[in-house]
Amino acid sequence: MKRYLTIVVCAAACLLSSTAWSQTELQLPGSTTDKQLAQKVKGLTNLEKLNLGDCDKLTDAGLVHLKGLTNLKELNLRDCDKITDAAISKLQKALPNCYITRPY
Repeated sequence: MKRYLTIVVCAAACLLSSTAWSQTELQLPGSTTDKQLAQKVKGLTNLEKLNLGDCDKLTDAGLVHLKGLTNLKELNLRDCDKITDAAISKLQKALPNCYITRPY
């Protein structure tokens, strides 16, 4: 019985790991903070679409964590009122192939 449980746990961990690795779309709730954003996108190198609409707790500091998402094609920042145009411009330079929906 113990051996069976170990195999199931290992298989589940591998499945979760490979799912995160291949995930291409992500939508986060409006209560997401900069720290939570950093945790959620870590390792999601294949991410193509990220919806952060209505995440009114996100700030410019949170956008720094998105610079490594080089496959990102769409980023929704609608109603993320604490994010400045300057931070968006910096991110746009880091991700030139990404269409960014601005906060307003």
